[in-house]
Amino acid sequence: EEYGELTPIYVARVIGKGGDMIRDLQARSGARIDVDQKVPTGQPRRITYRGTRKAVDFAKSLVRMITQEGVSDADLPLGEAKREIFYVPDNTVGKIIGYGGEMIRKLQAKSQSKIQ
Repeated sequence: EEYGELTPIYVARVIGKGGDMIRDLQARSGARIDVDQKVPTGQPRRITYRGTRKAVDFAKSLVRMITQEGVSDADLPLGEAKREIFYVPDNTVGKIIGYGGEMIRKLQAKSQSKIQ
């Protein structure tokens, strides 16, 4: 377990919409990453990394990369994650996404994966 600090301007970028980015970083690194949100506005957030030495080091490097200007998740190395592409029939796309994206968010949360 290791700790670090995260500048408030990068908190949203590291966590991502609905936690998408932090789940992606965890899948890529194999480490657990937690950002403490219970701090006064404008103060650095405590970020906790848990896992093997290799996983923690990789998670820290991913966080450093994603907090650089011009770096997107597509630029990050996959690490422990893997990319699979498969196609679904056009008539099932709506069912997979669900009303307001509810179903795809549930699928992503349950599988701890990113679905596009």
